[in-house]
Amino acid sequence: MLKITYRCLQRYRTIGRIKFFTISGKIYYKSSDVQQFIRDSYHGGKYRQK
Repeated sequence: MLKITYRCLQRYRTIGRIKFFTISGKIYYKSSDVQQFIRDSYHGGKYRQK
């Protein structure tokens, strides 16, 4: 959905850009948090880096 690598997603988790939770060692993301991440990152046809 985000079209980013696993490592990039891990980096966003580490710096706190996307919220997540773990259950039995698996990482999960709430749909609303992913949508918020997309809204925060998208800017006029281009993704902006923070």
